[in-house]
Amino acid sequence: MTTPTSQTGISADSSEYRYTTDGGVSVIRRMTEMPYENATEGLIDALDGTKGVLLSSSYEFPGRYSRWDMGFDAPPLEIVGRERGFAV
Repeated sequence: MTTPTSQTGISADSSEYRYTTDGGVSVIRRMTEMPYENATEGLIDALDGTKGVLLSSSYEFPGRYSRWDMGFDAPPLEIVGRERGFAV
């Protein structure tokens, strides 16, 4: 995969990266920082009715590890593994 070719600031707490992979796939990635408290509540509710994931770490050690949450719903790509095979 190629490195991002352009970065645009959507707002002070958000950024967007656009790039094209070596295989010709155009990718747009947006990242938005949110207040930590209750930030995952909407995603938790959405995951009751759609595919997605919520990954979370509550472990914190000053100077080394920090708490984080990352997730999404309605993924554009799904990889399914069954027995000895998989499908995209």
